[in-house]
Amino acid sequence: MIHTLTRMVTVTAVLAGCCFTVAPQQAVAEEPLVWHDDYFTAYREAEQQHKQLFIFFRDEQDSEAADSYELTVLTDETLQKPLREMVLAVIPVDYSIHETQERLMDYEAFQYQQNRQGIAIVDLVESGSPLHSKVVSAHPFTRGRHLTASSTKTVLELPRGTITQRSLIYAARINPYKPAGAQGEATPDLLNFSHKHCGTMCSWNSMHHSSFGGMEIVANNGESATIVDTAKSFIRMWQGSPPHWSILTGRHAKFGMDMKRAPSGHWYATGVFTN
Repeated sequence: MIHTLTRMVTVTAVLAGCCFTVAPQQAVAEEPLVWHDDYFTAYREAEQQHKQLFIFFRDEQDSEAADSYELTVLTDETLQKPLREMVLAVIPVDYSIHETQERLMDYEAFQYQQNRQGIAIVDLVESGSPLHSKVVSAHPFTRGRHLTASSTKTVLELPRGTITQRSLIYAARINPYKPAGAQGEATPDLLNFSHKHCGTMCSWNSMHHSSFGGMEIVANNGESATIVDTAKSFIRMWQGSPPHWSILTGRHAKFGMDMKRAPSGHWYATGVFTN
């Protein structure tokens, strides 16, 4: 680990040892989290261990926010368990591929990071999955500001899915009203159905309901600053429509949500829910 977290890990380890010396009857503290500073080393480890790769892209031009995120968020007690289930890396925003000198941020896979400081997650859980090696979360920070521990925890605990699916579910789950419809089980079949219907609306460049036959919400909207902002705009639109909001806030055992950008530039979103 580099920068602030290196210092924090060292202090944590020393304090854990002191506590054990003073009170040997207490449980030994868990080993400090291991943070990589090389993308490919972390990538290989995540692939070998069938885990997701959590990346904090650090910008030294905004070191105050970076230090704050590392000190106050990534060390938060509520994040330690979900972070231990992933391979972790802190990488400079200007990280370059040694052989080609190309910047990692310039690769299409990281397009939603927008060359900015923030967090991203790469799915390496299942080699045969369509999600394998895909960036499934991208949360660029606003300069001088970063995610809270609570919002970071929401990102870490999202169901497996594409970046568009996870962005929309994230936007629903951090909404102040915590709509119950996005708290159930996001099943592969309903995620796939919502994905296909978004594709149909994009190809027709027209918003319409599908043949789902159950609880369904749809919407279309323009593009916002980031993919998460676009997702948030859909939640706000549904929130402003009582029929849609009643579905999204209803209690459903299973759900699927997705959104997709049409060639026209408009985004289309679908949510389906069932018990």
